[in-house]
Amino acid sequence: IIQLDSGELQMGTVLGLFADKLGRKFLTYGELWSWEDIVQNHKKLGSKDPLHRCTIDKRYEVVEQVGSKVVQLDKVIGMCYVLNCDRREFYQRLRDGKLPRNEGRNTTPVFCQ
Repeated sequence: IIQLDSGELQMGTVLGLFADKLGRKFLTYGELWSWEDIVQNHKKLGSKDPLHRCTIDKRYEVVEQVGSKVVQLDKVIGMCYVLNCDRREFYQRLRDGKLPRNEGRNTTPVFCQ
């Protein structure tokens, strides 16, 4: 999801679309956090919980944040590919070069449980 006014890029999953009484359209999404996002937010929140207990793959895995965000639909753009597969199949497809890629952007495929 790219915020058009700021250019900020945020990985997320679309949770819903709705319109208000004025006819404005909105998108509800859940943020997906990479390992770097987890570390950054961990420090920002001043959390004392040890990060070494995190079992995600720091390069290829993301986690979905609890909660959701709402943004006006005409203020964002985005695209994604979604595959329904388990972790083992993801890594097999990654190894074999069988994951979809966006040729216009240099992006790394990620796994989310």
